[in-house]
Amino acid sequence: MRAVFAVVFLMLSARVQPLPLHSRYPASRNRISWQKKSVSEESELLWGHQCSPRLAWLHPQQDARLQCEIFGPSGTVLTWYKDQVAISPEMESVEESTNSVSWKDKTLRSTPSGVSKVRVKSTVYIDCASTEDMGEYSLKVQTPDHQVFTRNFTLTFAADESANPGPTCGIGKDLVTYLPRIYQYAPQALAYSGHDITLPCRQQGRDSAVTWYLRNSPLPRNSSKYLVLSNGDLVVRRVTVQDRGMYKCRAASTLVHGLSDQIRTFLYPML
Repeated sequence: MRAVFAVVFLMLSARVQPLPLHSRYPASRNRISWQKKSVSEESELLWGHQCSPRLAWLHPQQDARLQCEIFGPSGTVLTWYKDQVAISPEMESVEESTNSVSWKDKTLRSTPSGVSKVRVKSTVYIDCASTEDMGEYSLKVQTPDHQVFTRNFTLTFAADESANPGPTCGIGKDLVTYLPRIYQYAPQALAYSGHDITLPCRQQGRDSAVTWYLRNSPLPRNSSKYLVLSNGDLVVRRVTVQDRGMYKCRAASTLVHGLSDQIRTFLYPML
């Protein structure tokens, strides 16, 4: 029993905010505002300013996050790769399949490109960094009309090894997989009235369940208005001005009470 409580304590400790990645260049060199785009980028998709440095250093045993954000059409698929291999192959297939889902014997497809837009943040969690985490990472972004955009990142160890080990080092790789952590979500979403929109909430914890809330009231998992997909995303059907507001997605462990992660999405209906 004591061992169980010790594990729970370590798991709760692991919720400490991971240390940031170290950049060799000023952060401003990596920023792109929503209003601007580079020559090579289409207006359909913009990279956000909260992307990690293209070249970053980690301390051994550091807890960190590799992240990026985009602003693009609802239904855009984001997939992370390490050394040209999908970090989670099954995750990619799920994302591809959810661009078209069934709802009460009817097929729902992503809204047309250029209609509903979402600002999506996507994260790769690096726990107790080791040499296995070093390498070339890339984020592949595919829009509903099959345009593909890619951003590349390089992670390597810093020369200074004086940093303290991260909390996840005391847990172990296996138990870390039970931490409910949301790795992809949309802080903001814009939807035209009458269209459906999908609000992402992807979490990677084992034995965890996702619940969506609107104005702090839990939403049904399957109704004529809302549908919570198996991957955690929320489909809001036929958006109206009454759907405006703050949505919350909470991923909670079914094994450890109080162990959870949550995000918020503000939905802006447009006429």
